[in-house]
Amino acid sequence: MRSVEPLTVEAATSDKRVHLLQSRTHYSIGSYLGVPLMLGSGELYGTLCVADPDAHRFGNKDLDMLTIVAAWLGWYLKRN
Repeated sequence: MRSVEPLTVEAATSDKRVHLLQSRTHYSIGSYLGVPLMLGSGELYGTLCVADPDAHRFGNKDLDMLTIVAAWLGWYLKRN
């Protein structure tokens, strides 16, 4: 992930951003949703993601939930 924006990939096998990545083929990723994992100070720590072997669209509720979990995890990591 090269930005602090969420990344949604509905069909990873044909999406030019990810279709050739070794991790996509190794883990048989068909769809992907990733959000930035920020520390409390605003520092980018990494990403929190979910993937599915089947191609499908992640909905707004999926994005909202993953964003909330990432915010909580970022707070926890910063605190500890």
